[in-house]
Amino acid sequence: MEQLVTEINKMRSQPTPPPPLLLYTAHKTEGIVCGRVSADGRLAATGDQNSEVRVWGLCETRLSPQLHPDYFADARISAYTETLKDSQQQKEKQWWSLRGHCDTVYDVVFLSDCEYLISVSFDTTMRLWRMNDFSCAAVYRGHSSPVWGCAVSPVHNLVATASSDKTARIWSLDRTYPLRIMAGHLQDVLCVAFHPNGSYIATGSVDRTVRLWSVTDGSLVRVFGGHPEQGSVETVAFSPNGQYAASAGSDKYVWLWDLAGGSLVYQLAGHTSRIVSIDWSHDGSTVSACSFDGTVLLWSLDCDMACVGGTKPKKYITKCSTLLSLQYSTKNALVGVGLA
Repeated sequence: MEQLVTEINKMRSQPTPPPPLLLYTAHKTEGIVCGRVSADGRLAATGDQNSEVRVWGLCETRLSPQLHPDYFADARISAYTETLKDSQQQKEKQWWSLRGHCDTVYDVVFLSDCEYLISVSFDTTMRLWRMNDFSCAAVYRGHSSPVWGCAVSPVHNLVATASSDKTARIWSLDRTYPLRIMAGHLQDVLCVAFHPNGSYIATGSVDRTVRLWSVTDGSLVRVFGGHPEQGSVETVAFSPNGQYAASAGSDKYVWLWDLAGGSLVYQLAGHTSRIVSIDWSHDGSTVSACSFDGTVLLWSLDCDMACVGGTKPKKYITKCSTLLSLQYSTKNALVGVGLA
């Protein structure tokens, strides 16, 4: 019994192993610039320079559109199927191409129920796609310049977009015009994220600031500055408890901010190239980031947002030339999309 207790204490003293990383890699990139996996892990979507959005079936998911008798002719041309054959296993793999944008697609995101997909493009528009028949349900216009990013509200039927016109905008999916316009950034707004309660959004910009906005009236709540020169903010994410935000970008650091006080809490280092995506674990104890250096880093944090065990993060070294996105699944596993 004494030996058993000793072994148990030894195991408890060891650091917690990192969560598993499920990485989807596109081997025939063909100009892919963004990618995202649905929350249930059944589908993946990519956007490319040819103005196409592609939806991929994962875990043996069959992409069979459910067409109806009243299916409009103009909707039929918005999607078509293509088949790839794996030369090694001679298996056919299918994806659906969603066509409608007329320039590069820079971001895609699934709605929480995975019944719809949002895409934004250099053509200044946002599009809503149905996943049951792969048709375009709506086109949203309002931005005057390319749209770089988008995010979906966790509690409302709202979407936020970030644009080169220096604004972020709030949209309701049942209206094709913006409900709120957040103006104040001095340069392109590159990224946007919703607060867990859905009442705020955070935006990151080329002007090196992170700004917190009220969704209710579009007013500016906080400005977080500190990213160095040439340190554009390319990704931002809220902690699950809503008390902190993490931002990162071309300066290769992850910055942790206290939302109530507006101050910098911690700066996390480790990446050697620009950071393109960050996310928090569901319990808020870990911040993860992926970068153009092909690695995924995980920092364990205590209740005061200090880095546990010093500043050295846990690292996944991938074989990807570029990583596009990183997120925690509903089972708290890391899911990423990258390019070979």
